[in-house]
Amino acid sequence: MFDWLKEDLLNRDATRLFIADISETDFLGHAYGSESNQYLEALKRADKRIEAFFSWMAQQGLLNSIIVIICSDHGIIRIDHSYLLFDAERYVPFLITGPGIREDNPLEYKASIMDIAPTVSYLLGIRYPAHCKGRVFIEAFVN
Repeated sequence: MFDWLKEDLLNRDATRLFIADISETDFLGHAYGSESNQYLEALKRADKRIEAFFSWMAQQGLLNSIIVIICSDHGIIRIDHSYLLFDAERYVPFLITGPGIREDNPLEYKASIMDIAPTVSYLLGIRYPAHCKGRVFIEAFVN
């Protein structure tokens, strides 16, 4: 998947959205729990893949021309899934970096999975769904 992304980044000069799903962590978290060795090792592998991708982008001189978002589809709590009853599941990790993004941009509120679509739509310059209940992370952008 990352090889396809690298090839695309080197060979196409257009604005586009590429979603890279590292689903191993989600699968193992559900299968074995958030404190299992399987899940924790999967997190380490995901971190290494992301680190390697950022290193590659730096080598290619692409860090100043690409916005990267790293987020989750849901948080996790000790039990597998409670159908979003706990804040730990409803709010998601959301990291964003790249041109036009403030370097130190912690949000003053909790990010929800519902905030991802309008933020990505805003970045792409497209209208997000009319009934969208999420917010654009406008605080993260350089004015």
